[in-house]
Amino acid sequence: MFHGNVFAQGMSKSRSIIVEDFIAQYARTNGLENPSGRSSALGHQCEVILSPSETKKNIHAIYTSGVENPLSYKQLWNSKVSWLKIGKPGSGFCDACIILAEEPSLNHLLVAHSTAAKQAKEEHQNAIITARNHNHGIDAIDVNSVLEIHAVASRTRVFLQLKLQDLPQEILRHIARYLEDVSRKRLGVYCFDLSEKVYLPRFHKQQNSQYFKTTCRIEISGFADALRNQALIFQMEEGSVPHVQAGLKDLVISMIHHALLSKPEQSKSFYADNCAGQNKNRWMMMYWTFRVILELEDEIKYTFMIAGHTKFIVDGFFGLFKKVFMRSETTNTRQLGILINNSAQGSKSIHDKNVKWYKFSEFLEAYFDGVIPAISRMHCFRFSSEFKGFVEVKEFVHTENWTRHRLLKKDITPADVVDGFVNHFGESFQLPRPIISDERLAQLDDIKLKLIHSDKEQFMPHMSAQFDAYRERVIQDVVKKRQEKITAKKYTAKAAVVSLRNEEKAKFIWSNQLGQGVVEEGGGD
Repeated sequence: MFHGNVFAQGMSKSRSIIVEDFIAQYARTNGLENPSGRSSALGHQCEVILSPSETKKNIHAIYTSGVENPLSYKQLWNSKVSWLKIGKPGSGFCDACIILAEEPSLNHLLVAHSTAAKQAKEEHQNAIITARNHNHGIDAIDVNSVLEIHAVASRTRVFLQLKLQDLPQEILRHIARYLEDVSRKRLGVYCFDLSEKVYLPRFHKQQNSQYFKTTCRIEISGFADALRNQALIFQMEEGSVPHVQAGLKDLVISMIHHALLSKPEQSKSFYADNCAGQNKNRWMMMYWTFRVILELEDEIKYTFMIAGHTKFIVDGFFGLFKKVFMRSETTNTRQLGILINNSAQGSKSIHDKNVKWYKFSEFLEAYFDGVIPAISRMHCFRFSSEFKGFVEVKEFVHTENWTRHRLLKKDITPADVVDGFVNHFGESFQLPRPIISDERLAQLDDIKLKLIHSDKEQFMPHMSAQFDAYRERVIQDVVKKRQEKITAKKYTAKAAVVSLRNEEKAKFIWSNQLGQGVVEEGGGD
């Protein structure tokens, strides 16, 4: 038996190379690369995931070249091939990877697909590194300049230990303008995505009466700052967030518009997945062009990750939130917001009532009508003040040439868009709040009534007016049905009396006629 260190005592160096080669070959044959593109802790090799049915012991049993100690085998696995992981049941994988991996003749397509996904991930990481280095230099200039201004101001004062708040208002305004200019020179890298729904209230011990009912639906969306490692997590509560029949495009644009209100950088890069209804559509392209025309940014880069390989920082915030959510009892959005804020250091909850929801698509369609050919195949888009009203596209990050397309209507100029926004965009374009059906209100009202008093007041407070109106309608319907029932009973009783009287009258007439007939017959005899 072998004991101790795998190389010193357990296994020779040549044997370890053989085992390492075997495991690597097994991984190439039976594994799939991690869709998130995550690298192993000990190197730059992308993680490879095996089926959840696999175990290290089973793979060791397949390996029959004479390794005597399974412990040494496991130590070698952990030290040399830490990039190979056993997948968890239900893990999500790229459809293209699964299909291409099952057919050896399509291996070249699998390699090309994986390479494109890796390049997109590398471009995303390089953008973050470049922006951080650029901003670090800007911040250093920023600090030195403020200190210099502070020193100059101090020499003009009688006392030497001058605090920033003691500076004259003119100098403070000068510093504020300077800091704003510096902030605009920074680079921004952002990601956004929609997560799955959660339902409230949530208890560890669920009541049987709620098992077959759909509780209050909360849609979770995220907008992450990749440089500051911060994220805005939007709560879109049922009955509060507008319901859009034409899709989620207006909701997504409104969320992004809200998130960018405090982001002054003139050059921004955005990353998203390939969902056509949310992110990759002509309205999003119109919106980025619209921002450049308004000079909110000088340049915008909009990049999509390869389908099936779309995990980035915002998904990390979602995962941390879900871990906390699954361990907690939550009855309302106020408690849910606290969970979101406590789930990660940079996580901040935003309720939909604090967001202005606009019909951006309706406004943009008045000024833009351009179409991007084969938009579903494109992954890189660029908008710049150098070509306002246009967009440049290319298929992959490694594609060399950009293709330019006009998005503005033929007779529309950038000045017309600015004039339209200033003079016409406003409350008239706000999305209305939804109206919930009585059937759905009945379910939610029943759930609310079974909560304790303190939770009952906080459960869907924005629906209080609809709940009161619903209960009033229910009471009126009950009263109306009761009156109809009473009326029906009265009518039935009256009809019975009339019927009885008619029957008695008929009997009387019949008896009279019968008596007359008897008399006539007797007289004839």
